[in-house]
Amino acid sequence: MLVVVLLLMMMMKSDAGAADIIRVSANSSTSVVLPSGQQEDPRTRGYDIRWTQIPHLLLNWNRSTCSHGRCSMLPDGSLEFSRLQTQDSGSYTLEVFDKTGSRLQTKDFLLQVTDHSSSHVVSSVSVCVVLLVLLLFFIVVFILRKRRVQRKMTTGQKEEKEENIYVVMKGCQGNKNNEEEKEKKLEKEEEPLYVPCSPTVSSQHEDSVYV
Repeated sequence: MLVVVLLLMMMMKSDAGAADIIRVSANSSTSVVLPSGQQEDPRTRGYDIRWTQIPHLLLNWNRSTCSHGRCSMLPDGSLEFSRLQTQDSGSYTLEVFDKTGSRLQTKDFLLQVTDHSSSHVVSSVSVCVVLLVLLLFFIVVFILRKRRVQRKMTTGQKEEKEENIYVVMKGCQGNKNNEEEKEKKLEKEEEPLYVPCSPTVSSQHEDSVYV
């Protein structure tokens, strides 16, 4: 039970420490200030201010400019960065001491520097991807519409062909019937006329001859 309580206390302390860290984000090639929170020049009160980039001492009143020249300490004790670079990212600690050397204040900062060029490249790539997706979408829609129109055209042509075949067959059948009627008429016209011979006429003629 005691172990659980100790673990909970340690977790609470770690959460409190994480909450006290001031997070600052900035892009490269820009400037940023880590504020000290002092209302006036601390040197008038005899305060000593130290900035530490763990674990090395970075700045104090005796050395107010960084070795790389991109940061300096302002009169109120704030830390100013100019022309930020990605290697400036890290943890920074502000400590304020009085004349006797007693520590009056401590502040922890977490500086996160983002490469502006890489973020610009990422944004441009994302824009290109979105445009490519939209282009593919429009191409697919165009292809589907074209296929639908082609299907309608093919079905219409099939229906027209079927109608033409029906008309042609009907016309052929009508021509055939007309030809049959013509042939029947011709047969009727070509039938020979049958004239019956009367035998009475011949017998009378013979009797007159004998007389």
